[in-house]
Amino acid sequence: MNNKPLLTVLIPAYNNTNSLVRALESISKQTIAKKIFVTVSDDYSPNKIEKDVVLAYARYFNGIDFFRQINNLGFLSNSAWLSNTVETDFYTFLHHDDYIYQNDFYETVLDKFIN
Repeated sequence: MNNKPLLTVLIPAYNNTNSLVRALESISKQTIAKKIFVTVSDDYSPNKIEKDVVLAYARYFNGIDFFRQINNLGFLSNSAWLSNTVETDFYTFLHHDDYIYQNDFYETVLDKFIN
């Protein structure tokens, strides 16, 4: 069995752990959650994103990384920084205040790319 993740979900985050939890919840409900790697980058929030809360979601995914920037990069530079961490063939962005309602969304999209 291949344990390599199929998809990386990149989450640029700033200042709101509660919204981020909601986003992580929506990814955890994906039909292919165990094939997803999640990377979160806190863009030097004044109200720090709670790392332990983020890493508690590790059990739902193939893996999860959390980074806190040492300076505020701004949204675009934080997103660009995140894109340089990708090790999978496919990746996408999900903003920390977004929510995916369709539980098979990533599976459906990946199926279109792979097949």
